[in-house]
Amino acid sequence: MNYSFYVRNSSGARVLVRIRPATEADFQLTVSERWASDWTAKEMQKPSLEKYVVEEKQGGKAIAFCAYEAKEQWLSVLISYAESEPDSHPRLVAKRTHRRYTEIGKVVIAYGVFLSLQKGFDGTVHFKAKTTELYQHYKKDFGALDLPSEPYALIIFGEQGIRLLEDFKEDAI
Repeated sequence: MNYSFYVRNSSGARVLVRIRPATEADFQLTVSERWASDWTAKEMQKPSLEKYVVEEKQGGKAIAFCAYEAKEQWLSVLISYAESEPDSHPRLVAKRTHRRYTEIGKVVIAYGVFLSLQKGFDGTVHFKAKTTELYQHYKKDFGALDLPSEPYALIIFGEQGIRLLEDFKEDAI
């Protein structure tokens, strides 16, 4: 099955993105462009992390970075880290009325579902929401359920995850 991932610009129009393995040169952008997190930092270099960049399909501008970890014992993919570019980051543009891109979290979660399926899991992903607002959004809009392990920890089980991924099927776009 083929997927066309997208985010939305400040006007609400779809912007197609490509998701590819990130390189060291990509991580340098988080320093030079003053992203909220430095992806060249030691904690981001764990060998168990699969790190990707989400970039505009036309133009190649980096929109987000995401890191995933297969968790065999859970039959799930952990979304370890996710970061959007400064002009789209909710905490960095809180005082502005428009972010450059929205729905980045949806893409990051849907790609985690995709990886979960590729690894032979059933599309299940788990992650930790960064804020109360995101926690409520993921529960309401994506069907995420609480994990009792820690505050803001959520899981999206296979069937629900697959429904989210289907929003990006090429014939659905």
